[in-house]
Amino acid sequence: MPAPATMIVAMVVAINLSFAIIGQNQLARAATNAAANDAATNAADNYNFQHGYAILGQVKYPKGFAHFKSVNPNAPKTGSLTLASVGSFDSFNPYLLQGIAPSSIGLIYDTLMTGNGDDDDKTSQYGLIADGIYVSPDKRTIAFHINPKARFTDGVAITADDVVWTFNTLLNSTDPSYKSFYRDIGGVRAVGKQVVIFTNNNPSNRKIPNILGGLTVLPKHFWQDKDFNKPSLTVPLGSGPYRIKDFAPGEYLTYELLPNYWARDLNTQIGQNNYATMKFRFYRDGAVAFEAFKAGQVDIHVETIARKWATAYDLPAVKSGKIIKKEFHHRRMAPMQYIAFNLRKPLFAGDDGRALRHAMQLLWNFEWANDNLMYRAYTRTASLFDNSKLRATGRPSAAELDMLLPFKKDLPPEVFGAAYTPPDNSGDNFRTNMLLAVKILESAGFYYQGQTLYSPKKIPVEFTILLDNGAFIPVLSPLVQSAKRIGARVNLRVIDPSVLTRQLLNFNYDVTINVVGNPDMLGDEQRLLWGSEAAKQMGSPNLAGVQSPALDAVIDKLTRAQNEQEMLTAAHAMDRIIMWGYYFIPMYHGEYDRVAYWNKLLCPTTATNGFNMMACWVSKP
Repeated sequence: MPAPATMIVAMVVAINLSFAIIGQNQLARAATNAAANDAATNAADNYNFQHGYAILGQVKYPKGFAHFKSVNPNAPKTGSLTLASVGSFDSFNPYLLQGIAPSSIGLIYDTLMTGNGDDDDKTSQYGLIADGIYVSPDKRTIAFHINPKARFTDGVAITADDVVWTFNTLLNSTDPSYKSFYRDIGGVRAVGKQVVIFTNNNPSNRKIPNILGGLTVLPKHFWQDKDFNKPSLTVPLGSGPYRIKDFAPGEYLTYELLPNYWARDLNTQIGQNNYATMKFRFYRDGAVAFEAFKAGQVDIHVETIARKWATAYDLPAVKSGKIIKKEFHHRRMAPMQYIAFNLRKPLFAGDDGRALRHAMQLLWNFEWANDNLMYRAYTRTASLFDNSKLRATGRPSAAELDMLLPFKKDLPPEVFGAAYTPPDNSGDNFRTNMLLAVKILESAGFYYQGQTLYSPKKIPVEFTILLDNGAFIPVLSPLVQSAKRIGARVNLRVIDPSVLTRQLLNFNYDVTINVVGNPDMLGDEQRLLWGSEAAKQMGSPNLAGVQSPALDAVIDKLTRAQNEQEMLTAAHAMDRIIMWGYYFIPMYHGEYDRVAYWNKLLCPTTATNGFNMMACWVSKP
């Protein structure tokens, strides 16, 4: 309907007035920003920059420390290391949704700060590109002092302007997760060449300094005449210890150690990056990669399959000592490996979808697989944060209930009871659990037509689990068989890893297997993994498509925790919501890194956080 003439006149007047107000506001903001920048410039002269930062407590290593305890400071930097990689790559830009970048590309980049492998110093960061960090008492200002010696690979000095450009470029990249990850950062500005200042809009988020400390710094001068948001195989300019030497997509990618790497003698880098060259050979699957290792074409093989660890290493090279077979004990939080249901699919959505997801948990017989296929090498994962004090236990505490009760009507009743435990399918329990699964489905409205099980939405219960290799097929076969017995159909499909990556980026799958390795200090990454906004962002790691207002609220509490107890309370509440949501089937974890490597290498055994390949060195070039 056309607007009346009087309304149009009023709109024109309002618009003109709005432009006038906007102009005045812009002038006012410009003046305010100028004053703020002047104040920041003056204040920066008085910043008390520290060599490290710990989220909770104090950093372990004092200023001027020699090196991390978990490395050999006298390790030679010589020889070559050849590794296997499954799949391929078609871009060197890992910051975009488009294209597939090699997972090793981080070798060419450095970050503002860096951590270390000591298990008692997990939340600390120390200087790398930045030799100092300042966090104001109110946590609203976070500043970094750039090391004057820091250089890009071409010898150009790294400046605060490069940090500003990097941050703003990532925010505007085609990967929307950066906007979520840096959502609390109000702005960034350079003060001279050495100081960069970030404004923190959420001072209660204790992880912001460490999030910013982990920022990779990209060279502004290299990208000025290139389209950052376009995938490309143009060799990028880095700032790290290695540079790309040569490559052939799908075949190999070789890095070489910079002879004049600017941080070679920096205390946080001493004893690491010990290979003159690192070559990645690409194979179509893990089985072929293992054969290449046995043939001596690959130097290290990290074994993730217990059955193979027990049976596949009866090799002459192992018996003679040419291959070292070693278990590196770790004290890390257990990774959450799980079979993820895609809740974006109608079959898995809603209350009936939860009933189906619950039933599938009951039907997967972990105990049989562990006993018969995996040599009892694994422990069933029972928590998002297993093997840590972040795991929920018992019934919710009063503090947890304060977080959970406002959402009681939206949460399963189990959340308010005992902590989640996975079904036990040992012995005769499996038959009992199968009958329980059928009962749960029938109560939720599932029904049969002939021999086929249908959901209340009239959808046949059939789905495909996408895999990037065949190693999981024996482990998942019991689920296929037990689902068949109740009228459901589960298909296992192995596809090329690069194809699977694209499928996952576009949420084009029913079910897949995923692994989440949580940091010891939880924070904003949980929004990306489980937040409602991330569930809607293509390419996000929220593969299950979890959308829960209660979970969003608890994650917000988690990021704002000001002490360890507040963090533990929020983590426990989060654990209850996720585990009782039956968003996935939790799988299993081990307490060792199983590593086989040719004896040309020597590896330190002092790292209590597990195997650290970059701290090994070549003893027999």
